[in-house]
Amino acid sequence: MLKQIEFSSQRPLRMGIIVRSDYQKGHDLLFSNCRELKKRNFPVVICIAGSSKEEVKVPEALTHNILFLGPLKNPQDFFDKIDIYVSHSRWEGLPLSVLETMDAQIPCLLSEVVGHFYFIENKSALGFKNDSFSDFYEKIQNLTSNKDLSKSLVNNAIQLLMKNHDQEKVPLRFLQVYQSVLK
Repeated sequence: MLKQIEFSSQRPLRMGIIVRSDYQKGHDLLFSNCRELKKRNFPVVICIAGSSKEEVKVPEALTHNILFLGPLKNPQDFFDKIDIYVSHSRWEGLPLSVLETMDAQIPCLLSEVVGHFYFIENKSALGFKNDSFSDFYEKIQNLTSNKDLSKSLVNNAIQLLMKNHDQEKVPLRFLQVYQSVLK
């Protein structure tokens, strides 16, 4: 069943990230964009799962906008707390957290980098240029104001997951790749 995505001007937008703390994941880019959102009076809370307060250096101006959830025993607890999933990664392989988020029927806003292009090109996520706040801001506004866009992204993501990433097909693909390398 498709989760109803309800954005409200009555409460902050809850953006979620599941990360480890390192340069690749682009925390500094996320925090920079969130500082700009705050300057424009765009209310946002960043829900961070996977990393602790001690691991992620949060700018002082954003400390009240961050909710650290730490390591998760049940990922659904995280997905129940967020409106959208955002990744500012500088590069990616196959981002499992994006696949998990899509499976939870949460719309994704992803940096336009290798590893994310697959989802963006398949219209299962919205992409933004990592070096452009205006592009990020425009995409956030599109997602929060256009329910049809959010629903379309989630529906496309579910279709993509069912076609290419179901639990039976993926291990077989990995096995085929490993076998071809060993030949």
